[in-house]
Amino acid sequence: MIDADLDLTIDRIVDGGLSPAQLRDALHRLDAEPDGWKRCALAFLEAQTWGDVLREPSRPQTSLKIGPAPTARSKRVRTTLAAAAALVAFGMGWLTGGRDERPIVPAPTLVAHDEPVETVAKADEPEAARPDPPPAIREVARLRFATGSADAPTADVPILAGPGLDSQWLMNQPMPVSDRERAALERQGYALDQERELVAMPLADGRQVVVPVDQVRLRYVGSEPL
Repeated sequence: MIDADLDLTIDRIVDGGLSPAQLRDALHRLDAEPDGWKRCALAFLEAQTWGDVLREPSRPQTSLKIGPAPTARSKRVRTTLAAAAALVAFGMGWLTGGRDERPIVPAPTLVAHDEPVETVAKADEPEAARPDPPPAIREVARLRFATGSADAPTADVPILAGPGLDSQWLMNQPMPVSDRERAALERQGYALDQERELVAMPLADGRQVVVPVDQVRLRYVGSEPL
């Protein structure tokens, strides 16, 4: 039975333009359905111009430096900032349209938590360098999300493919809020928790899609520094 209401919710997520509160409600709606995330991921894939990418299998591979989507600073961080970050395909067969003959074993859902910062970063201290992905990983498309911020109304996130992608690499990527931003929030009396979850699902043609979902929870605990 087709759930028209869920389809409408997914269309709104894919189209963008949702406020943070609306996006939070939409993601809760997805969580309530057994196949909600899978249908949302497939809707994103359908919305992209895959034809142009698949017609260019000989495009040279390039190393891509990945950082999180632009995030709101300090007070602009909301209580729940949750969004599907990127749709990632395992295997170069994704780029060429070929099938990966290895058997697909659905990966378990993984969750990563960041730890509170022990010390406050200095204002003039450069942030740690973002880890570089293996050279075989390449960007094949981009998704654009509405952020709800007047300063940066949209954020682009990459869709990646390549044999170097695995769950460990995805979980080790930087969290949306950096240590410096966390320290600034803590000086204002806020406590911040970040969590990353990987939702994996096989596609009918043998490919596998993984959706990293970052959640940021901000709560006010007092006016004194933590």
